[in-house]
Amino acid sequence: MEQRIIDFRCRPPFGNFASDWMFHLDDVPGHPGLRTKFRKLDVTVPASIAEKSMERFFVEMEEAGIERAVVPVRNLPQLGNQDLVTLLQTYPQQFIGFAGFQPLQGGIAETLKGIEQYVTQ
Repeated sequence: MEQRIIDFRCRPPFGNFASDWMFHLDDVPGHPGLRTKFRKLDVTVPASIAEKSMERFFVEMEEAGIERAVVPVRNLPQLGNQDLVTLLQTYPQQFIGFAGFQPLQGGIAETLKGIEQYVTQ
């Protein structure tokens, strides 16, 4: 029996996901970029990150034997649950969404509204 692999926390180079800090290649004052971090680990920055390429991302998933990937969302000014909806509509077979909420920032009523919109519906 072939083993199915699900990556439980991925960051695809898609839309606003690709503007997250995860994709910053170069150093900025006080924050090392991915090139520096990966160099310290003596590994190469994956092509999907360096090129911000979904095509390369899927090749890398296949090479690693990953069947599907879970995409968690952190609600940030440039990234939110609607970005996750767009990703899932574009690639419904490859990803599983994990919506994000911050009840201490938005309040319980807004969080419940978001859960209804992005989880229930």
